Amino acid sequence: MTSIVTASTLAALRSVTAVDLAGGLALVAILTFLALAIYKEVLSSSADEPALSLSRGLYIGIIPLGIAFVMIALAQLYHVVR
Repeated sequence: MTSIVTASTLAALRSVTAVDLAGGLALVAILTFLALAIYKEVLSSSADEPALSLSRGLYIGIIPLGIAFVMIALAQLYHVVR
């Protein structure tokens, strides 16, 4: 009996920590996306050529994070509708 309760408890704790980890990772991705988007806008308003080059280079990080943001939003919408 003790081993069944222990196995059930461990399984429940693993599922909770996996959900918490996914939520934390989503939060980090969204905050990074917003920070890069703001930084890109600030750099794109500059007349300095290196700043403009860096602004264009930020697309390398913004595009994947934007896709992740859309996927997170769709997953949350799915959980609300379901």
